[in-house]
Amino acid sequence: MKIQDIDFKFNNKIAMKNTIHFALLIIVLFTILSCDDSITDFGHDGEISGRVLDQNGNIISGDITNVNLVVNLIAEGEDIPIEIRVKGDGTYLNSHLYPQVYTAWVEGPLASASSEFIVDLRNGSVNQDFTVTPLISLLTPEVSGSPSSNSVSVLYNINPNTEKDITDRILYVSTVSYPSQSVGSGPYWQTISVLLPDNSGVIDVDGLNSGTNYFIRTAARADNSNRWNYSDQIRIKTAQ
Repeated sequence: MKIQDIDFKFNNKIAMKNTIHFALLIIVLFTILSCDDSITDFGHDGEISGRVLDQNGNIISGDITNVNLVVNLIAEGEDIPIEIRVKGDGTYLNSHLYPQVYTAWVEGPLASASSEFIVDLRNGSVNQDFTVTPLISLLTPEVSGSPSSNSVSVLYNINPNTEKDITDRILYVSTVSYPSQSVGSGPYWQTISVLLPDNSGVIDVDGLNSGTNYFIRTAARADNSNRWNYSDQIRIKTAQ
């Protein structure tokens, strides 16, 4: 046998071995990637949703950027509750819970403790509304007259539900939906915060951009509370 034949067979074996290794590597990578989708779900598909309402059936607006107003869930034997943030429209949702029985209640700037409910997620999704009394009730603001190209007049109303004084009142006018303390201004958005002198009245807000959509809502904080109550929002468009 010639040396060239030996080298050819040897190189063929190496090439075959490398091909097998490459094929196995591809199979392993596909297996890992296909498993990734199922791993992130963890098999938890228990779902709870609903609204947080006041005694008159109006929504209590939350702040999705923090835990100012949350629905708490705790399972039997657990020590730390799961916190579900309440959104600006008063709704909450968690669709990746372990399907078991939970005790649920609301925590936030409330005049009294929330009622507790037992929710069973073992047999499918649960819709559970909560009725609570906020420390402060804020009516949805209204526009007085038509917005101009750079200003708007806003009618607001704030009502305490306890004997506590209201220490802070703010009106937000923002290009960002459901503005709050955490929403400022940047290259592509604008937020104007105006301190309100009284619990009700009409206030003019200047410095707006023409032909622009704005979202308006109010916020207030009661004495000795570090949490804020919010109103629902309205949407306006300034004149061109």
